[in-house]
Amino acid sequence: MSRQDNEKPDTHARRCGTSHSGVAGPHDGGTAHPAPAGADEELANLATDVRIACQRIARGIRHASDELPGPLMSVLMQLHRTDPQTPTALAAHAGVSTPAITRVINALVAEGLVARTPDPDDHRQVLIGLTERGRGQLQRTLAARDTWMLRRLDGLDADQRALLRDAARMLTELTEGVVSR
Repeated sequence: MSRQDNEKPDTHARRCGTSHSGVAGPHDGGTAHPAPAGADEELANLATDVRIACQRIARGIRHASDELPGPLMSVLMQLHRTDPQTPTALAAHAGVSTPAITRVINALVAEGLVARTPDPDDHRQVLIGLTERGRGQLQRTLAARDTWMLRRLDGLDADQRALLRDAARMLTELTEGVVSR
């Protein structure tokens, strides 16, 4: 954790010119941003603060383990949810081209983390599936991510945990585009 991460919000805010929460800084994409046209300034500041907090959490979680590069980890996570899949389905989920996903798959095959097998329903297709080594890598990564988060949650009292539980639910709803009112 950098010295800047340990600063009190008001000190950080004065130094960097950010909102009252003090979460934006030069290492997170710059200084405070003006509200988009027509947006409420308080809401715009909240949007920035939530975005930066989520980025910091994601960065911390990624660095908590000997994780593979993002695109490779993303494919392993997708296969963990819906193993096996065609390269076309993996490309569609990742929002990339088939040649781009093929490069990722080739890297994962070279590491022994996934394997190609013929599709029993369509012999022109191949299915990409996790290997035992891939499952092990994924389990180690998820355990390291959970450990990173558990260490940060450990000192919270019951009220703070309840607040975070509500915030987690709300953030999940935001990512799904449906927020309970």
